[in-house]
Amino acid sequence: MRSWHCPDLPSLPGQGTIPVVWDTVTSSYVPSARPAHDDATLFVCGITPYDATHLGHAATYIAFDLLVRAWLDAGRVVRYAQCVTEVDDPLLERAASTGQDWRELAASQIELYRRDMEALSVVPPTWYRGVEEQIPAIVRAVATMEEAGQAYRVPLAAHDDGPRVGGVGAGGRGVGGVGARGVGRAGDADSARGAGCGEVGVGARGVGGEADADSARGAGCGEVGAGVGGVGCCEGDVYADLSCDPRFGEVAGFDRGVMLSLFAERGGDPDRPGKRDSLDPLLWRAARPGEPSWQSPLGPGRPGWHIECAVIVHGCCGVPVDVQGGGADLLFPHHEMSTSHMRCLAGTRGGADVVGAQVHAGLISLGGEKMSKSLGNLVLVRGLIDSGVEPAAIRLALLSEHYRADRDWSDDLLLAAQARLARWREGLGHEARGVSGGRVSGGGGPDGQVSGGAARGAGEIAAAKEESPRAYLVVERMRRALALDLDAPSALAAVDGFLGEGDTDGSSARLVVDAISALLGVSL
Repeated sequence: MRSWHCPDLPSLPGQGTIPVVWDTVTSSYVPSARPAHDDATLFVCGITPYDATHLGHAATYIAFDLLVRAWLDAGRVVRYAQCVTEVDDPLLERAASTGQDWRELAASQIELYRRDMEALSVVPPTWYRGVEEQIPAIVRAVATMEEAGQAYRVPLAAHDDGPRVGGVGAGGRGVGGVGARGVGRAGDADSARGAGCGEVGVGARGVGGEADADSARGAGCGEVGAGVGGVGCCEGDVYADLSCDPRFGEVAGFDRGVMLSLFAERGGDPDRPGKRDSLDPLLWRAARPGEPSWQSPLGPGRPGWHIECAVIVHGCCGVPVDVQGGGADLLFPHHEMSTSHMRCLAGTRGGADVVGAQVHAGLISLGGEKMSKSLGNLVLVRGLIDSGVEPAAIRLALLSEHYRADRDWSDDLLLAAQARLARWREGLGHEARGVSGGRVSGGGGPDGQVSGGAARGAGEIAAAKEESPRAYLVVERMRRALALDLDAPSALAAVDGFLGEGDTDGSSARLVVDAISALLGVSL
């Protein structure tokens, strides 16, 4: 799945430092990347593509965009994966209620999201992955867990409308056999591509045809692609056995009562008969009439939510991933359970961490109520843009408060951002607009990567200090602010302070404009 075009990233004199971020697990600041590595890895949970892109989405992806930009400024190669949950109950329910094909609904919303991310100058992920294209890798992962005794079957009751095989989908070759350890080694580029591109091996469960792009698309609503290799069908849903993970619960740190309540509220099924534990999460849902499903050695069906992200992390970033991020509402059950799956797949259930830092963005409310699809109190990015609001002003408004803070969206917040944008443009002068030095490019294509700009030498830094001492100082103040848990409000204040000190010459204005663009993603 393609992402979007990368914005221009000016190269600044000197080099930033790796930020510390607030880790939810330890409730402390931790380094956002390993010091002995040249790269930095990030996984952020993406949208379920309906009602995109609302300001809650935008706030989250802008927050992690600050981290990407800080890593680039520190000279790191960024490897960033983001998923699209386009096979999920809420989207299927929306499609059914509106009479749309679920694929068409997802495609339209994903395209809208791409346009909004480009407008908001968000650096694209290295890997932008949809669930459909990950089906073969997910099947391998679930089979691996089942074979290791980390997953079990729950038979379908009569009211479940058990698995059925419909017509043959367009991708007739389906999903082939599963190798015993098909997830691939962390950090192995070839195995990552194999997991992500639908290559399916030969394993004990039978021999299947080689998958291709169409095989994942072969199963429509109620249809199942027919595998060539005579894959056997297994009955029932597959659940993870959380008792196999002694570290389950450490991500959120909630007691069992809170976990059960949130699990029921956020897509779980604690009352499902036949489960070993009420909290055990679904890995593979056996086919039901009217639902999309894919043929597999697990039986026809579709993936559960949490395993999707775990597989993408393993296949793209490898483990340990430096940062796993998302909105605060994903802390439980999603990040708790996807991290548990990552541990099982990596064989580190009681040992090494698979995530360096669990980082969560605050939630956006409207009139004091959390902005959410279920409540319908959404403010859409595209709606603001279509009404004449500049994307740079939307971004500035969301940056004006710390990314971890829950905050309320209001007209006053937007008006203040528009006024700040106007002051910056006036104070930095017309001649500074659109003028910048060297740029870093990348991303925007399939599996592209963005690398940090080369650090400028001591002579160039000295020249910048001599030519534009106040401007160089404001760049360093912005860097220091972002290095402490992505403190965007303090970085904005550094620019405000610079402009409040008096007139600015052209070279100073150009350096500050570059810094605003490179570090904050705001185009003047």
